[in-house]
Amino acid sequence: MYMSTKHELLVTAANVKEAEVLLLAGADALLIGDDRFGMRLPGSFSVEETAEVVAVAAKHQARVYVSMNNLMSNELLKELPEYVQALGKIGVHGVEFNDPSVLASIKEHAPHIQLHWNAEMTSTNYATANYWGTKGASRVVLARELNMDELTEMVPYLKVQAQVQVHGMTNIYHSKRSLVQSYMSHQGRPVEGHLGKERGLFLIEAERRDEKFPIYEDVNGTHIMSSEDICILEDLHLLMEAGVHSFKIEGMLKPLAYNEAVVRAYRVALDSYAADADAYAFCEEWLDEVHEVNEMETVAVKRKFSGKRNRLDKPELLAPAGNLEKLKFAIHYGADAVYIGGQAYGLRSNADNFSFEEMREGVEFAKKYGAKVFVATNIYAHNEDIEGIQAYLQNLYDAGIAAIIVADPAIIEVAQRAVPGLEVHLSTQQSTLNWQAVKFWKDEGLPRVVLGRETSFEEIEEIKANVDIEIEAFIHGAMCSSYSGRCVLSNHFTDRDSNRGGCCQSCRWKYDLFEDAREGTVWVSEEEMQMQAPAPFKLGENQLPLFQEQDNSFSMGSKDLCMIGHIPELIDVGVDSFKIEGRMKSIHYVATVVNVYRQAIDSYMADPENYVLKPEWVEEMNKAANRPLNTGFFYDTPDHEDHIYEPEEKAVPYDFAGLVIDYDATTGMATIQQRNHFKPGQEIEFFGPGGHFFKQVVGELQDEEGNVLDAARHPLQRVKMKVDQPVSYFDMMRKKK
Repeated sequence: MYMSTKHELLVTAANVKEAEVLLLAGADALLIGDDRFGMRLPGSFSVEETAEVVAVAAKHQARVYVSMNNLMSNELLKELPEYVQALGKIGVHGVEFNDPSVLASIKEHAPHIQLHWNAEMTSTNYATANYWGTKGASRVVLARELNMDELTEMVPYLKVQAQVQVHGMTNIYHSKRSLVQSYMSHQGRPVEGHLGKERGLFLIEAERRDEKFPIYEDVNGTHIMSSEDICILEDLHLLMEAGVHSFKIEGMLKPLAYNEAVVRAYRVALDSYAADADAYAFCEEWLDEVHEVNEMETVAVKRKFSGKRNRLDKPELLAPAGNLEKLKFAIHYGADAVYIGGQAYGLRSNADNFSFEEMREGVEFAKKYGAKVFVATNIYAHNEDIEGIQAYLQNLYDAGIAAIIVADPAIIEVAQRAVPGLEVHLSTQQSTLNWQAVKFWKDEGLPRVVLGRETSFEEIEEIKANVDIEIEAFIHGAMCSSYSGRCVLSNHFTDRDSNRGGCCQSCRWKYDLFEDAREGTVWVSEEEMQMQAPAPFKLGENQLPLFQEQDNSFSMGSKDLCMIGHIPELIDVGVDSFKIEGRMKSIHYVATVVNVYRQAIDSYMADPENYVLKPEWVEEMNKAANRPLNTGFFYDTPDHEDHIYEPEEKAVPYDFAGLVIDYDATTGMATIQQRNHFKPGQEIEFFGPGGHFFKQVVGELQDEEGNVLDAARHPLQRVKMKVDQPVSYFDMMRKKK
């Protein structure tokens, strides 16, 4: 355990003047930064302004840390060395980092600067924290989603300092997309000017009308913040007793007077504990000033809208498999490899998932086709998850699993140390976007990195030019609209941890967008607001709807990714593994999508010069799609045309009606296992691997004894029917809905 001699009170500041006020109020350290490199800062500081803050802090014997916790792009890497060198020269004490490229740059250009690892909501266990300690971090910023028991149990195992946020709002969602601007553009009212923190925008979810979630956009994308602030003043002694070194007050979206009062309250508490820990007791009066200042804050409003609504050599094709049956279909229809989930440590807790026995059966089936099986082990582990990891990974290896897909360094370390024969691929949950971060993971011994979905063709090209490593990229399926691993909406709405397999797709729920208009110094009275507000939005105070009667709800949902029209570019840029999303999808979806990509890849590899996109491939994709399709971030950052607003989601147009399990070439009779109701006279389609496809009308149906049936009514019922063309085992039959 890291032993602290003094507890640090760390505060964020919006400008140089505010920094001095907060130091006078009792802050031991300040966290500031430049919006290019740091995320969710109260204000953006130039190098010159940072130097001013360092000078002011020195007068108070205080420290200055700089936030560099952004996910770095290849373009940002070019600006990184100069910025780091400048920070080193002006005497910055420490840097918060998330991306390994920052770690490398600090070590090279300013090695005297302390490194604090801050991966936001993914810092959830002591083993991962200690891993970054071995890479040079002297401090870990623990996830705000950890509860008090988890925090106090975790700290004694740390070999580095622990920092915990004790007051203020927290980030619960981060997307590279400009979601607010896209929404307003979709409604035909694009917003001129900024949509930043000062705009006062917030969301209200349809079922939680008393909760406001601040939302804003900046150069780093869209950020959604918690509806309620953290306040751990009453239980601060528990963290001090556990050995937490640094206590952070987040002042973003709060006025200076409020932050000043909060700093004074925590200063008194920390000093009281330091003076006599045994006699320490929380005092309600410490918060009185905070409450008084909070009630004094005033804002004026003006109305805008009505607010009423009617409501490789050859690239690997990697397919999802939510259960053993889907695994077999994916491989039979052309997948070179499949990724599955076990019954622990994966992010699809609602999928059927595989027992070890099913894994062994799946591996044996795959071997017949020369295919591989990977297991997603991509949760961000909490302390309680650590103990069983080694035994679980050993069981995967014994079952014949070729590789695991991992996000958490704690699991990577165990795999490399205890089960060295099990290959480790870095999960997209790490949101790896630049070549230096990719190189870091290669140097750590990983042969493959699954890039973040936000990576463009241009960035992939640069990564491949700088690092000799296998690159896996998603090329089809649903897309998280946030950076992977950087969304905890489910945690807040349903108490299900999205980084441990509990995502409930809160991003696709319906929200209303409001604004806090800040023009004067006095609240419009609540009575006036109630009189003016349209009926279902009598919410009081300064909540102004930014939608009209005809508008769709605000949503963060994205259109699905589909790169079938861009196979040459994917191959030529050097993507080694083409990954399809969808472990929760149906057998029909998996077979259809895999079948099309298999044909397209094979066609291009056989004759690149004469390759053409066949219209029937696109038509096939649309038969399996239940959302509109786009090209994600490969060419540009998605805008309003790439998001889903009601009622743009659509039902899958075809039902999987039956599966061919036998065919008699002499009689032309096929035995079909029923998967959905069908009957004579209906038009159906048969399709199989390699593009075999034909339509016909269902004729006479017979049961296995030869009795005539009026319909195939029962699930898994076996029926016989004459087919117009030869079919094969595992060919599929579908019908229009």
